[in-house]
Amino acid sequence: MFERSYLLIAAILTIFSVTDLRAKSAAGSFWRSLFLPGWGQHYANASPSRFLWAEAILWGGRWGLNQRADYRNDLFRSFARVHSGAELEKKPREFLDDIGFYESRSLHDQYALYEDGPSAKIYGIDSTYEWRWDSEASRNKYRTLRNESRHSRRQALYLVGGLVANRIVSAIHAAHSYGKTRGNTDKFSLVLMPSRFKIMELAVVKRF
Repeated sequence: MFERSYLLIAAILTIFSVTDLRAKSAAGSFWRSLFLPGWGQHYANASPSRFLWAEAILWGGRWGLNQRADYRNDLFRSFARVHSGAELEKKPREFLDDIGFYESRSLHDQYALYEDGPSAKIYGIDSTYEWRWDSEASRNKYRTLRNESRHSRRQALYLVGGLVANRIVSAIHAAHSYGKTRGNTDKFSLVLMPSRFKIMELAVVKRF
């Protein structure tokens, strides 16, 4: 993971080192839209609306999904408190899993001791980790509510990929649009080139 981050940072620094934004306006369009979709299109006198709308919709969707996840998070916590007596505040994720799989704290500890012996992790008689479900249906409902909360959070995370994709597509489109708005007198293209740092550089090439 660290190596990938290092290579990404090195690639960005290398791109900036070989790209003169004042001389290569197509590159200026590219970097503007990579930072804010639509900005590069505006700079190149092209329509930015589709990328701005996509950005707004993606951010709005992410906000909405996170709000729904927060609501469902509060819902399954309050449901567990009412129907099992469990207090979930500042509890580890493992505890939230356990109360969804075992009827009570004592039953969990019995199974843990049976399977792992003296090395078993049990909650003991600590009252802050006590729970007992009033019915099997309530325990199943808790698991459903918690899964829905986690699902909403994952969906919000997926939209981050959409935001990244929108920036990349917008940046490439902005660089391409620059040449078109100049009547194709200057032709630009984005190419990958090997560098002395043994990584690939993204460069804007002007053809005469």
